[in-house]
Amino acid sequence: MVKGVVYVPYQSVGTQNGVLPAVFLDRMEIEQEGGSYTVEKPLVAITKQPLSPSGEYQILIQKTDEGTGIS
Repeated sequence: MVKGVVYVPYQSVGTQNGVLPAVFLDRMEIEQEGGSYTVEKPLVAITKQPLSPSGEYQILIQKTDEGTGIS
């Protein structure tokens, strides 16, 4: 265990029982067409595996119930 790291269990196609290391950030600012958004204290998980075969995606963001407009 590393201090400040949270281990997040997950399931995906081809992985029934995975665990990703994650850390809480103070804040994350996201810019997309039509505006920018700030997410306070996001939990960011890290993986060396590509998120898509073509490398098109570098980050996945889960929409929150707080109405940030992120999808």
